[in-house]
Amino acid sequence: MASVTLTAAWLHLAAAQSTYVTFDAQTVSETADRPVDVKRYAAGRLRSIVQPGVGKTIEIAALHVTRATVDTLRGWVGETVMFRDPMSRNVFGVFGALSVEEVVGFDTRPNISMQLQETTWNEEV
Repeated sequence: MASVTLTAAWLHLAAAQSTYVTFDAQTVSETADRPVDVKRYAAGRLRSIVQPGVGKTIEIAALHVTRATVDTLRGWVGETVMFRDPMSRNVFGVFGALSVEEVVGFDTRPNISMQLQETTWNEEV
């Protein structure tokens, strides 16, 4: 049995694993959320309405990525991607926006950040 040790974050299109980008993730934070709606009923009573399932949002920030990586990620906005990192996270999701911070100075490669919203994806072998 083979094992792979990742030293950087890895992101690829879910439908086409041959196209991928790697970068050193500066921060990766995970938030679990569950849709909750509070309704007001007669006599001022408040009741919560909780939907089934817990979603996950992964916030990713990376410093000094290449221009080619930025261009590739811009093309993937709204597409289902797979995110893997050295901490063994393996998440399928969609990011709706890519923030690019231009850096002025010695190392002019841009910084990026995105929020990956977890989605369901069936992997077929």
